[in-house]
Amino acid sequence: MTIDADSTEAPYAWLQDRYPVAFPLEHARVRPLKVDIRLDLLAAHPELTQQALKKMLAIWCGRPTYQKALMRGGPRVDLHGLPVGEVTPEQMAHAQERLKVLSERAKERKGAATKPVEAQKAATPAMDIHPAPAPADTDPEAQDRHLSH
Repeated sequence: MTIDADSTEAPYAWLQDRYPVAFPLEHARVRPLKVDIRLDLLAAHPELTQQALKKMLAIWCGRPTYQKALMRGGPRVDLHGLPVGEVTPEQMAHAQERLKVLSERAKERKGAATKPVEAQKAATPAMDIHPAPAPADTDPEAQDRHLSH
């Protein structure tokens, strides 16, 4: 089986279908994964390409939810959710730094998304808009009545 390495949804579904405890749907249940869990995945699924596996794990582990799980520390889990090892203080600190970077990138993306609108507003000069003058009345008597009032 090959997985589209360019898709971000297919890897989630693939991992969650096969290993729901290690790759849960609920954010609150996300746990740090075993170090080098990719080797376990390759052994269990030789049909996976290195590229697809790397992409799947990068997507999963690169999420803020996963980084928060690392920051909390505690046990790491294998593919079946069994504890294997602990998150080290260095790994917790690294996750905290990673979260800062992810947060900054999210702010930059949000700012970049609003810049085209702001730039367009800035590039469009404000215009004084005045109502069009009323058409001149061609009836000389009507003009005289208008001026006499």
